[in-house]
Amino acid sequence: MGGPPPPPGGFAPPAFYAPPQKPLNLSSKPLKSFNWTKIPPMKVKETVWGELDDAGVHEKLRSVGEYGEFEELFAAKEVRNLKDGAMGASTESLASKEITFLDPKRSQNCNIMLKAIKLSAPTITTALATVDDTILTSSVLVELLKFLPTDEDRQAISQYPPGSPEYENLASAERFLSDVSRVEKYEGKLRGVYTKVMFGEWEDDARGLVERLEGASKDVGESGKFKEVLKIILALGNYMNAGQRGGAFGFKLGSILKMMDTKSTVQGRKHTLLHYLTELIEKRFPELADFTTELKNVEEGAKVTIPQIRTVMIQIRDNLKELKILIDDLEKDKGKSAPKKVIKPTDGPSTPGTSEPVTKESPTTEEDRFIPIMKSFHNMATEKYEDLDKKFKESEKEYESVVNLYGEDVKTTTPEEFFGIFAKFVGGYQLAKTENEMAVKKAEDEKKKEEQRLIREEKKRAAKAKGGVKRSGSGE
Repeated sequence: MGGPPPPPGGFAPPAFYAPPQKPLNLSSKPLKSFNWTKIPPMKVKETVWGELDDAGVHEKLRSVGEYGEFEELFAAKEVRNLKDGAMGASTESLASKEITFLDPKRSQNCNIMLKAIKLSAPTITTALATVDDTILTSSVLVELLKFLPTDEDRQAISQYPPGSPEYENLASAERFLSDVSRVEKYEGKLRGVYTKVMFGEWEDDARGLVERLEGASKDVGESGKFKEVLKIILALGNYMNAGQRGGAFGFKLGSILKMMDTKSTVQGRKHTLLHYLTELIEKRFPELADFTTELKNVEEGAKVTIPQIRTVMIQIRDNLKELKILIDDLEKDKGKSAPKKVIKPTDGPSTPGTSEPVTKESPTTEEDRFIPIMKSFHNMATEKYEDLDKKFKESEKEYESVVNLYGEDVKTTTPEEFFGIFAKFVGGYQLAKTENEMAVKKAEDEKKKEEQRLIREEKKRAAKAKGGVKRSGSGE
């Protein structure tokens, strides 16, 4: 498509140099093909070919009758008439070596991809037009996006139009790229369908992270019992600390984790300030014993990173913007041309990795449904994205609010660090409680064993004393 004319007083783009067209079909009979890659006419001037003209060579060879011998040496084999009872043989041009123009490694990888996805160009074309995500799965789309026709490929492809003998001799990878290069906005459509296929997963990931951030922030902000526990810890700390370290009105949240390192004088088992706190709450503040249930979401909140949420949100936003541009461009193009028909692949078995030309006529056609399907998806996805973006901003504000509430620096404190303190404290508290219960049980078991030992010893003494009485009685 040409661009709009330059504005008044503007500069028109420089005209491309194109040499005069050369005469075609010079031979008097069909000859074998010479598989070369032509330099585009507009680029000839930049190369040595701009200085070379073969007109003089033609004139000389014709004057000496050289072309007659040349045609005999390189004549194409003629197809025998089937009426003669013999099977018509392929012409030499069709049986000649496959035409390749791709880098060998790229060609090999493309063929591997085609064998893996087992889809022909017509099938892909139809699947794009109908947005068939049962065919164009995320894994298939990822592979197809690895092998997009380059500008260099398109220059080479232009020399082998569908229906020409040369086109029929294109190798499978070259033929595939040739076919898909003729699909309108092929790359954009692949990316658009990929956005549709992946949107649900992207949205679920982002929404899950937002909900974790929101849930943990609410727990920490609304937990009345945990705040009462902090009051107890403040009292214990001020009672323990003398001088400048005492008389505190508050402390950095991370300090609560140091309770695990403050050992008591209890012998024979692990006992720290945190173990004492659990015992104190059970004995003196039983109404706070279940404060950990108010912090059930902090562990998941500690797995959230705000940059991670932003990355997913930006990915969704940018892909939807790209899709909107594609839809708008396609609608503009559609308004300038008749409605397009999509060639449906013919039924029946097909060889994996092969590519039939997309221009080949098939028994059935159907309207291109890409625009209405993707437009409907874009409207739905945009609505969901805007709702999610609103919730993300709200949850981020709520997070910043609770960080400030606990006296931490919003600019340097991440959810992993902030909620991680709560999660570690809750885990440590529950472990200390379990260890206390085990210590109590162990002490009870040892007490029972000691009581049983004393009972056994008492029985032995009683039995011994009774035996002594009997012996003394028999001696009288």
